[in-house]
Amino acid sequence: TGKTDGNGKIDMTVPQDSVKPGDQLTVQAGNGAPGTVTVPTDTPTTDVTITKTPDGGYQVGGKTKPNTTVTVTDNNGNPIKDGNGNPVTGTTDGNGNIDVKIPSGTVTPGQTINIDPNGGTQATVTVPDANTTGTVTVNPDGSYTITGTTAPGVSVTLTTSDG
Repeated sequence: TGKTDGNGKIDMTVPQDSVKPGDQLTVQAGNGAPGTVTVPTDTPTTDVTITKTPDGGYQVGGKTKPNTTVTVTDNNGNPIKDGNGNPVTGTTDGNGNIDVKIPSGTVTPGQTINIDPNGGTQATVTVPDANTTGTVTVNPDGSYTITGTTAPGVSVTLTTSDG
């Protein structure tokens, strides 16, 4: 139970293990008519970054569902495998921070890969070339900011996937 604020706004926290994705909850205020809400089934994956590491591999970061396995997959949804044939995976921390290491030789610059958290929303990224790294951030107004690094003093062109 809880109380509304002076404007009638409901703001209640439900412990993580007391509901599960897809559960329907009934919300009833006083003697009013009840309403129904559904616990979201997917956690969004945001702020995904992929940067080249000094050993020739890549580091994937971002945010999604806390304490969950994140798998790197190809365009067809198949897990990308390391040199030993094991799927490239990582586990988010308690705050949902993604930390996945992709070994050298596993993916190639320009390749589109998916960051697929268990119980979260998949995000698609393009593997950067050896000299360019970047991050796309969603701004509060819905626009995007692209930041990154590349060779000093060169022109940078931004194009969409359809040219």
